[in-house]
Amino acid sequence: MQSSVQMRRTYRYAVAICAVAALTQGAAVALPVAAHRPQHAPELAARSSVEKGIVQTVGRNGIRLRALDGSEQWIVLAARVSVRVNDLPSPLSDVRRGFVAEVSFGPRGKGLSVSAYGTVPLTVERGMVELATATSLSIRTQQARLILVNIGPTTQVSVNGAPASLTQIVPGTRVAVGHRGAAPAERIRAVVPPTPPAAPTVTDRGRVTAIDDAGLTIRRGRDGAVILIAIDGATQVEGGTLGGVTPGTRVAIRHAEGGPAKLITILQGTGSP
Repeated sequence: MQSSVQMRRTYRYAVAICAVAALTQGAAVALPVAAHRPQHAPELAARSSVEKGIVQTVGRNGIRLRALDGSEQWIVLAARVSVRVNDLPSPLSDVRRGFVAEVSFGPRGKGLSVSAYGTVPLTVERGMVELATATSLSIRTQQARLILVNIGPTTQVSVNGAPASLTQIVPGTRVAVGHRGAAPAERIRAVVPPTPPAAPTVTDRGRVTAIDDAGLTIRRGRDGAVILIAIDGATQVEGGTLGGVTPGTRVAIRHAEGGPAKLITILQGTGSP
């Protein structure tokens, strides 16, 4: 009887030991699994994080934002950060204090893109046009900087104070261009020197006294004055050819005062001019 009781106790003790051993072994197996559970979720969340706030300061390599709760943080920007102001690609310098901004940054904690919204102050650039197209002007400013200003359908153009078309803005034109950041120019004011009046055209008649590379020398009939009239590639000849003009030939030459001959008419006959 006593031996039977001891056997039952021994059996129960053995079962308890086996159960404890089994639990211990299960925990030992479970712990490594928990220890090696992937920890990538927080890192992936950081890569897609976005910070929003009001711009406080903008530096060469960073931006400080104030959140709605009043907290501020300085965000270091990547070297090739993408910047848009009012949905237009812009330099970082166009982001101003007080703008609403959104900064997206990557796994290294640096801002990869900045989207900002606000009123960009009007900038007036003065200089000389180097290249003009239907959509932009390249201007050499008074500080010798070369800038590109976009042109849009609402850009107002004036020349010497009067409304004008963009076709009147050509290389060499002096302009004052008002624009807001990368947005198209609001106005273009050009100053074009007035075109000097054309010299009056006169017709001199006389007898050729000499012909050379400089032109024709004639003795004018009305006053006997000897004058030299230049000849260029645009000079036209009627009544013969220039090769047929020799000393003694009577001619009528139409030309601008001080300018080359426009038309040489070879006169017939040998009477006085």
